Amino acid sequence: MSQAPPPPPPMIPQPVQALPFNDSYGASRPGVITTLGVLNIVIGALGGVVAAVSGFFTVIFILVTAMSPMMMMHTGAPGGATEIGGPNGFLISDRTVILQAFANKQGMSQPQKDQLEFLLADVGQKIIPAPAINPNGVGGEPSADYLTQNLGGATGMNNDGGVWYTVPIGTITLTDTTATFTPGLGTATPMLARTRYRSNPTPTSVTPLSPADLQAVIDRVQEYAGASPLTPAQLNLLQNQIQSNSATIIFPATDMAQLLGQVAAVTSLGNNTVMVAFTQGSIVLNPDGSATVTPGFNPHPSAGVAAGRVKSPSSDTIWIDAGLDVLLSIFLLTIGIITLRNSLVARKLMLIYVAAKVVITLLTSVAIWSMFQTFKSNMDAATAAQNSAAVDHVAMTMMVLAAFFGLGYPLLMLLLLWTRSARAFYLVK
Repeated sequence: MSQAPPPPPPMIPQPVQALPFNDSYGASRPGVITTLGVLNIVIGALGGVVAAVSGFFTVIFILVTAMSPMMMMHTGAPGGATEIGGPNGFLISDRTVILQAFANKQGMSQPQKDQLEFLLADVGQKIIPAPAINPNGVGGEPSADYLTQNLGGATGMNNDGGVWYTVPIGTITLTDTTATFTPGLGTATPMLARTRYRSNPTPTSVTPLSPADLQAVIDRVQEYAGASPLTPAQLNLLQNQIQSNSATIIFPATDMAQLLGQVAAVTSLGNNTVMVAFTQGSIVLNPDGSATVTPGFNPHPSAGVAAGRVKSPSSDTIWIDAGLDVLLSIFLLTIGIITLRNSLVARKLMLIYVAAKVVITLLTSVAIWSMFQTFKSNMDAATAAQNSAAVDHVAMTMMVLAAFFGLGYPLLMLLLLWTRSARAFYLVK
């Protein structure tokens, strides 16, 4: 008989390469490592949200500062239009009704309509009634009602192309260059004439106002002053201040209506002190003969002075930093998971995170400062001088906050990693 083949030799187990995990698992893991893992996950999750919100507010800041300060003009006009009505004139809502009524009564050219609108905006309440408001909301079309109630008299056209209308207390005559009110017999209102367009305007450069322009502005100021008009000394002081600061208080306009529309209000501050507010600044007339000028942003592009706004490499850097912060937060979240799995690689990853976070935070802080300086440099000189300290204070506050929130946790992470138990766990000598 043949012998059976010998049995195969026993298999020798092959050595398995050790994975980079610590032998201590679960209960034997130091509490500081557990704390680091949990903090990495929590702060990683929250950091992504904070970075996204920070980027959002950066967008809002850039958009708001880039918006034209024309938003700060009179707010009585719908649709973003600038309100040109004075204290004795009609606002745009009433002017629209009255202009339509006049046009329905007798056709007029567009220049004549422009002249009539300025007359209504400046002194309309002195010469014609306001449109009636029906409290019950019942009635015909407003302009038709106004025509029936107030424009029932004669109308016609002159040989020079001008048109005229009979109103309850006189006559309004319109040409392409002027609008004139002629009072009827027994009417207390004097003759009034208005020309909407400035003579020899220079809309592309900042120049002192002409005597006629200045007088028109002063007249509008006195209208706002009402029963407490400015004294001759205050008027003289105001004229000098307007002429000296016309580049930052009143922008040059081809349209007299837009020029006068920049006068916003006159307020008594007591003790013979008066503040004249404009749509882009104010002048306070003090009793000792001095004046305090507070210019605002120049809202008119033709004035050649840029308003404060932000669009620079600094703002782009903040955008990039916000995006990198989101990625870094995801990285930290991943590190937290690896840390709780007792991987020795976690320590190296945390050190990489600290280095990257420090660099990004420093870049963000510098970009914030640079962005605010760009914002300040885009202001006109007078506004920058007035608000320089405030802008720098805000910029410094933002930098400190960015550094505090950006570097706080990386520093805490380094302190925890340097503890004896963490060093022993990660086999650091």
